[in-house]
Amino acid sequence: MNFLFNAFTGSTNPGDVAWAVARAFAREFNVVENVNNIAASLTTKIRAIYNSFGGDFAWSDLGGAILDIGELLLTFAPSAGLWRITKFLWASANIL
Repeated sequence: MNFLFNAFTGSTNPGDVAWAVARAFAREFNVVENVNNIAASLTTKIRAIYNSFGGDFAWSDLGGAILDIGELLLTFAPSAGLWRITKFLWASANIL
């Protein structure tokens, strides 16, 4: 989870996190959407979450951020369901 947390604290590039998650997500859920589009959407979402905390992001905020990202990913794989996507994000601890 450190990689994602670092994206929200400004010490990791949000684009790097977004690309890693988008590639793993496309493989896991066999998404037909272009990975570039998923990564671009994720980058925007991560930056929006970062900006909403004004640089004051804490570990306790990570669960809500994962849920927000999961809701975004749900738009790319609606049949997966939010629970499976959230579970995927938590299981991707080495990426996030």
